[in-house]
Amino acid sequence: MRLVDSEQPDVVLIAGDIMNDTTIAYDHHNMHEHLSKLDAPLGVYATLGNHDYRGYDKQIAKAVTAAGITVLDNQSVLLDDSVWLIGRSDDVDQSRLSAQALLTQVDTEQPIVFLEHRPSMMDEISSLPIDLHVAGHTHGGQIFPLTLLMRGLAPLHYGAKVVGETQFLVTSGYGFGPVPFRLGTRSEIWMITLTPSDAVAEPSSQSAR
Repeated sequence: MRLVDSEQPDVVLIAGDIMNDTTIAYDHHNMHEHLSKLDAPLGVYATLGNHDYRGYDKQIAKAVTAAGITVLDNQSVLLDDSVWLIGRSDDVDQSRLSAQALLTQVDTEQPIVFLEHRPSMMDEISSLPIDLHVAGHTHGGQIFPLTLLMRGLAPLHYGAKVVGETQFLVTSGYGFGPVPFRLGTRSEIWMITLTPSDAVAEPSSQSAR
């Protein structure tokens, strides 16, 4: 939280897998106290990931909301009257809307940031008037040699890539998966600078400890 505060972001985005399947560890370690310290002038927003959809999605969404974070579940919000933020639920949600359907909620003449957990629909997203897509899920491979294998298994396993007119960003995340350590990757937060006109977003990262 101190790293986030030190950068003074306009908005904070969390790309899913906020908890590991249930709220048990979250409650046991009183993580509400820490998560509720996240703050930004234009708000703190999150989508749910696959580990948030293991039968506890309603409880997890309720806990996250109680911490002052807005869960964008197939919803959109206009930030500072200038940039649209769309949040889509994870692939496992059979009722989630298509990206095309979600665009009917916004003015596509304005910049659009699309937030979801997985970078699995790059062809769909890049064919639409979406300027920036932010995702996670892959953990950057998390453990060597998966860090190498993921490069061939995912369209973008980590980092930045431009497809068509859409900038894709995939972070390795601030935590880890079922294996409680990393080897060859790091936990991180990204600072994303949006620039005007047809310039792309410029990400930078910091290690999260």
